[in-house]
Amino acid sequence: MIIGISGGRGAGKSTISQLLVNYLPNSKLIIGDSYMHTYSKILEKDIFKKLGIEKNPNIFSYNYYFDNEKNRNIWINTIEKDVINEIENEITVNEDISTNHYIIIDWCFLPLCDFFKRCDFNICIDTRFDIREKRLMNRLLNKSDKTDTSVDLYTPEGLRKSIMYTDLSKDGFKFDYYINNNSTIEVLNDNVKELANNIIKKSKFRGRN
Repeated sequence: MIIGISGGRGAGKSTISQLLVNYLPNSKLIIGDSYMHTYSKILEKDIFKKLGIEKNPNIFSYNYYFDNEKNRNIWINTIEKDVINEIENEITVNEDISTNHYIIIDWCFLPLCDFFKRCDFNICIDTRFDIREKRLMNRLLNKSDKTDTSVDLYTPEGLRKSIMYTDLSKDGFKFDYYINNNSTIEVLNDNVKELANNIIKKSKFRGRN
């Protein structure tokens, strides 16, 4: 059972993914974002060649990638194959654990990739722009928070655009579930627990057919 989790920067993907791991038995979490960052660095020259841009070495690459939707899509299309290969390798390693095993893929750009259709359930995290911006600014100000070490490399406009262009909730993609993360952690925990129970019930139903 493959579960995809999408959500913009600061939406709470990492928190929600970990909560799902806690509530879904025999589950495995795959962080697609980590592979994205790896291959963005490896394939940086190819990305900029396709963008038709000469990179200023003093400017963080992601400021270019998030400059507009076209740049974002070229970037993701360039690294998609390698990121998906890494995800598939992790899935293959865990195939024989259990027939009830849950693979949770945490990747904000999953809906932009063909792999999105392979997920049995797709979850979108819906969090207001102002809340996401505040969380990212807190990361910038609180250096002890290591969840996003690149946040201070963005220009102010680049940071705002990264919030906007990682949110695919309104881009016409069909998700099975939406999780609102505009309230307290207690409310979020209850919502994720309820979601996990629904997934378990539906996965058992599918298993009987």
